[in-house]
Amino acid sequence: MNTKNLFGIILFFLCTINLVSCEKEEDDFLSKDTENSTVISGTVHTKDGLPLSGVNIKIDYYEGAWLQYSLLRHKAITKTDKNGNYKLEFYVRDDELQRDENLYKYFNIVVNMNNLDPKQYILPNDMTSIMISPDPPIAKPATNEAPIISYHFSVERNKTYTQDFYIPQKRYVQITLKGFTPKQNNAYFEVHSFFPWGEESDEKQMIDSKYRTRQSGFDLNVAYSEEQTFEVPFALNENNIVRLTKRKNGILDSEDHKIFVTKDSPKSLTYEY
Repeated sequence: MNTKNLFGIILFFLCTINLVSCEKEEDDFLSKDTENSTVISGTVHTKDGLPLSGVNIKIDYYEGAWLQYSLLRHKAITKTDKNGNYKLEFYVRDDELQRDENLYKYFNIVVNMNNLDPKQYILPNDMTSIMISPDPPIAKPATNEAPIISYHFSVERNKTYTQDFYIPQKRYVQITLKGFTPKQNNAYFEVHSFFPWGEESDEKQMIDSKYRTRQSGFDLNVAYSEEQTFEVPFALNENNIVRLTKRKNGILDSEDHKIFVTKDSPKSLTYEY
């Protein structure tokens, strides 16, 4: 073995040891009632407030500096009860409140829905696609997307927050796209759905709901023939939006159609290019 290769191997092991030594993970759960604790509570439910029990929810604290240091603290973990209720209680430490320009710091909530039936409920796989060809755009449904909601949550010490989550039931609707001429230069015709899903939001949404508006995966329902039918997921017993995306004569445009989906209606929909 020459000196150059030996030096490279030694350097690799030193870097690996350094990275491992700079990664820290620890539990920081409350073992008893604590003054000035922070509480996040709410419900996980489907339509009409029907509770979803057995859903795991946790909050973690992260801080770190890129390629130098990282800390993960598990602050609280719980599971929804038979009424869909949950409660996370934890203590926000001084160092978690202090600002440091050299470190990123945030709290993160994770809702794990792996106990829910993907045939019955809209889950992240229904909202994610995997691109397998950019031109023409061809995608396939995601099959291994983690069934979680994960997002940053701003907290203060000795505060109480309410955060509800909405996981709608799912129904597929057959949508037919007609009149498309695939040989037209740069022509495009796609359909996908929008529906309320996930955490509450104070921001104005496309659909009148206190929950965020999400959508089915991109490039899954793209027309490649003059008439094509797709199975598109929608939220059951809920207001939804059908979005048609078209490119004609080099101009890309979209149009939205509001629909209410029940178990029997609509049976199918047809849209012209």
